[in-house]
Amino acid sequence: LVLREDTIFGCRQKAERYCCFESSLARIIHESGRPQLNMPWGTGKDPQCGGFTVEQFQQLDLSNVDLSEFYQEQLNK
Repeated sequence: LVLREDTIFGCRQKAERYCCFESSLARIIHESGRPQLNMPWGTGKDPQCGGFTVEQFQQLDLSNVDLSEFYQEQLNK
């Protein structure tokens, strides 16, 4: 979630921006992996929602990723 605030004709406008992922696993890995790589999410005007490069993914310590939400989702199918 990234907030954007603009001024239009003296009025403030707030909008919410979201990064969307194809799966919950992708979202979970991004939420845990971005801090590991010091990758920001960007701003409302300039969101940074792109994926990891192969080199970046290889740097992730996946033992620090909480996959319990993903496992529970799989068990409920």
